[in-house]
Amino acid sequence: MKTTHQDLLPGKSIGVITRVFAHAEKDVKQRVSMTVHLLEQIFTLEMAHKVQVLIPMNPAFADYCDCGFTRQALVKALHGKLWAGKVAVTASTRCHPGSLLNYGVAALSTDWVWVVSPECINGVLEHQDVLSEISRAAKESASVVGFQFSGLEETTALGIVPGRCAFWRRIPLMEAGGFLSLFDFTLRQRTKKLLGDSKCIPSNEEGLTILRMLETSPGIRTAILRPIRYQTPPEPSAQDRLARIAENKTRSLVTMVKELGGDMSRLRSSLISI
Repeated sequence: MKTTHQDLLPGKSIGVITRVFAHAEKDVKQRVSMTVHLLEQIFTLEMAHKVQVLIPMNPAFADYCDCGFTRQALVKALHGKLWAGKVAVTASTRCHPGSLLNYGVAALSTDWVWVVSPECINGVLEHQDVLSEISRAAKESASVVGFQFSGLEETTALGIVPGRCAFWRRIPLMEAGGFLSLFDFTLRQRTKKLLGDSKCIPSNEEGLTILRMLETSPGIRTAILRPIRYQTPPEPSAQDRLARIAENKTRSLVTMVKELGGDMSRLRSSLISI
């Protein structure tokens, strides 16, 4: 059954952000193929109005840095697609990975921002019930809607919405200053002091972002829905990065929340059941 954005979030516009990068030129073809598949699914099903494809290329953040060939290959792959005009492809050598994500949010003028990895799209579309639950969560006034994933059970148990696939109401997110990254200049030195090896630091900290949203928009609600399938990337470097982030994500958040004087329990108390 075809599910359009009007079925998913009635009366609301949806913009998509996806990040893609290949550490080595030999991996570019695979990353581009997965990204094109994501875009084809989104536009064939009319699930979004426009898409921002972000390619981080800042060598200061090697764990999230593209080899330099992905943008050209992706633009070439999009040539001739009927929906190509709805896709913006941006590569940046200056932004840190978190600020690049906020660039994408600012560039969208939609009611909702759907941040999704290409590895997640098949899991989202496998069951019609998943799409119905997203719609129900939004009707119940959730401002952030995410999913459970294998290997991230400890993270979601604390009320942390995994960033690999989540829907965010754009206005509350922007009012809170956008996504907070542990790579932000104001936090970077404190992060290094507390967490050590920067390779263990996630580029975007969803838990801190939601806590800040709760400060600027008291009473917002969040939802973490059923587990969905995540297609593990075939590249060993990507698998290693994901494993390290999963292992350290909870520790990094708990440590930073304590350092900043926040209250972790607010994440769980903001959750609603769907």
